[in-house]
Amino acid sequence: MLGESEVRRASRLKPNETNFIVYVCHVLDRDRRTIAVLPNPYGAPDLAGYEPVNNRLGLRFDLG
Repeated sequence: MLGESEVRRASRLKPNETNFIVYVCHVLDRDRRTIAVLPNPYGAPDLAGYEPVNNRLGLRFDLG
């Protein structure tokens, strides 16, 4: 889930700005921890790679 201020900022980027979402899986387990950099959902056409899960900005993604 993205907070309201995160959604507002991601949707108002200037052409020279980039926004990424960093997802950390198993953050408390050093041996299993992985980091995935996800694209800005507002920068992808039609939320490419994301699946809306509610009427707010709740998105589901597949790490492959």
